[in-house]
Amino acid sequence: MKKRICLSVCLLAFLLCSCTAEAGKNRKPISEYTADPTGYTYRIFTDQQSDVSLCSVDYGTVRSDQLKAHYAAVEKEFSCRIETNATFRKTILQELAAGAAASVNQVDLVETSAETVYALWQGGYLTALDELPGVDVSSEKWGLPSQKSAMTFDGKTYGFCGLWLGASFPTVSNVMFFNEKLIQGSGCVHPYELLEKEEWNWQSFETVANTVTEEVGDDSSVYAFASPNAEYPQFITAAVYSNGTKLLTEDYQGKHVCGWNNDRTLDALMWVKKLIKEDKVSYDLKMEYDDGRLDTLAFINGRTAFLVGNAYAGVATSQDSPLYTLGEDLRWISFPRGPALSEERTTAAYGTSDRFCAITASVGQNLANGAPILNAIFEPMEGEDENSYREVLKREYFFYDEDFEVYSAMMEKAESEGVFPASSLMSDIQNVLSGVVSGVKSGKQALIEIESVVNGTVK
Repeated sequence: MKKRICLSVCLLAFLLCSCTAEAGKNRKPISEYTADPTGYTYRIFTDQQSDVSLCSVDYGTVRSDQLKAHYAAVEKEFSCRIETNATFRKTILQELAAGAAASVNQVDLVETSAETVYALWQGGYLTALDELPGVDVSSEKWGLPSQKSAMTFDGKTYGFCGLWLGASFPTVSNVMFFNEKLIQGSGCVHPYELLEKEEWNWQSFETVANTVTEEVGDDSSVYAFASPNAEYPQFITAAVYSNGTKLLTEDYQGKHVCGWNNDRTLDALMWVKKLIKEDKVSYDLKMEYDDGRLDTLAFINGRTAFLVGNAYAGVATSQDSPLYTLGEDLRWISFPRGPALSEERTTAAYGTSDRFCAITASVGQNLANGAPILNAIFEPMEGEDENSYREVLKREYFFYDEDFEVYSAMMEKAESEGVFPASSLMSDIQNVLSGVVSGVKSGKQALIEIESVVNGTVK
């Protein structure tokens, strides 16, 4: 078994203080139970309180109404009940602990971040999709091969994306959004032209960034991107990943060790530092404002031409989101490639904040009873087929077909670390990285510190 990144202190305490009842290895094989979904209450929890989740049945949108009708059809088919709860991560953890202690099914299915899925798996709180009767893990209904690979731990698939259902938006990290109006107004070469020529790389981005930046000394100034820092580090981490490194790698014994202590990481940090300190193409965030994500606010207000994040940033429909405010000026593209990235790899990745579903490790009879309900839930909605989700996503969240195709390609090719470090570890690392690009820490010293932090948490 591969060694794993340890949990954050609070989550580890939660897991250690809880009883797992029949969960995990103590449960007899599910095949020994006879499924009886009649009268069963199937509970879905999500910590994503939005209109693009499995629990968005009461948002009053066309898609949420369709999802509500779909659940009703499943309830009728099996004479069961489906309950949904859009809540908080802490509440989900509490419900799982209470259910495990009482050997009851407080929660059947969770929709949450990759970090949480990974942590729950470590604590023995999840059931592998492979174990459920009547479930074909190889089917695309449970996600693309890349998504299932990211959620496969010790040879079993614990997390998935219900693609055919098309109700919960699948996310991927290291997406680069850009404001097309600003790009075209500056006379830059369009990023898609560079992408088509296979020239979308650090060098071409630097040219675009210098061209689009127009500093006039007031709030009408435009910059390429927001200066990354420990709180908003996405540009830095994407740059490091885009140069062919991963936070964790395996040594000759197959053990996980720090993979960022190399020249490729250092080159990425120096490139970002050059953009900020020498080229001066970044916008210094006004940290006195605390209303929403500052890097996103700078982007939607026209201060910056580019924003790096995960896919959800481009589909959120709140009034301070890029989709809502920029409209057709919002474009999607992958992060530019670094010089050390191999041809077969992409700059896209599945990161800690990307969204997946997972089945909880409740008592075996509950798992058997819920299996046919789960299978039916993730079938296409009524009147749709296995390809409809693509048209739904394209129609509702993208203004241009080529953006959707780039997004699809990112998902298909994205990789993951194989583990998803806790936020506390990533926060420590991001503080070190931001210190380098801000000029208060040397690159070599930073890599030594990161190696110490990462290797010190591998167990």
